[in-house]
Amino acid sequence: MSKMARAVSASLNADTAARLLFDKKPFEVDGFRFYARSVEAIGSPTPAQWQSAYIFAEACGRAADYWLGDLLAYVESREDWKDKLDQIKGVTGLAHQTLLNRTWISKHVADPERAIAPSIGHADVVAAMDTAHQRIWLEKAKSEGWTVSELRNQVRASKRRDVVKGQAKLEGLYRVIYADPPWRYRNSSGTKGNSTATNHYPDMSIEELCKLPVAAHALKNAVLFMWVTVPLLLENPGPREVIEAWGFNYASMQTWDKVLGNPGRFLHITTEHLVIAERGSCAPDEGEVPKSLFTERRTGHSVKPAVTRKMIERMYSTGPYVELFAREKVDGWDAFGNDPNLW
Repeated sequence: MSKMARAVSASLNADTAARLLFDKKPFEVDGFRFYARSVEAIGSPTPAQWQSAYIFAEACGRAADYWLGDLLAYVESREDWKDKLDQIKGVTGLAHQTLLNRTWISKHVADPERAIAPSIGHADVVAAMDTAHQRIWLEKAKSEGWTVSELRNQVRASKRRDVVKGQAKLEGLYRVIYADPPWRYRNSSGTKGNSTATNHYPDMSIEELCKLPVAAHALKNAVLFMWVTVPLLLENPGPREVIEAWGFNYASMQTWDKVLGNPGRFLHITTEHLVIAERGSCAPDEGEVPKSLFTERRTGHSVKPAVTRKMIERMYSTGPYVELFAREKVDGWDAFGNDPNLW
């Protein structure tokens, strides 16, 4: 049976099970009986009863996605069910990405914040934030009547205004350099409504990136970890020219499976690449050898997983360390912020 056929079969089985469940034991709420796909009056309900039944139905519609997420999260919490996960989740008929998304929201957005969220889509936008910031943004979305898209844009605009506090001046020499350059793409127009990098941060051209004095701040033996997206891999000029202008040579690459991706011209892209380049001789210290592929759910636009910085520290136990175009100040690392004008 094909993957599509299995999904259709699972969906039909879930629908049949729901019909049998509700037909056998329907809900009765203030003069109305609720079945899987219909509602019927019991006798002659009053207007007040109708309002109560309507509020119940609307509340169920808003709650159902959260119920699914909590049930999915519960499955993952059962160590004794691990060998049956696929079989148990198969009844849902949901796409793998949808299952992951519902579970993620369930684990990261608590009931008080869910009560504020206008929809589960709004909850998804803030799920990666701490509770205090979740409440701030969800309350704003509710009071301003923002759609999911408008909330996402407001959050992105706020991040663009942020400048890293406590960032270092770019001085001294570093053994380990970690960079997430603000790449400019060919389709970047900067026009309102265009979902390009320009709308998320002040981008830079390849020529501008090449001119940055990174080579002057790298030790004779140093290593560079640099994030590169799929559309840029073979651009000419592109990342290779930047790496060489900064005084490094390509050595290897790690791929990040972000789980949640973005649609590209040909494919739905869920991966990003961490290029590793070397200056002189700078092999990793003895210890764990990382795999070339790792999976970690993407959070905000262009936000990189914290596990990568930890991996780098395990590979290179001694610095000095610097993060270029950093979004936050991390203990043990100098940070040079995300505003290219500061160079």
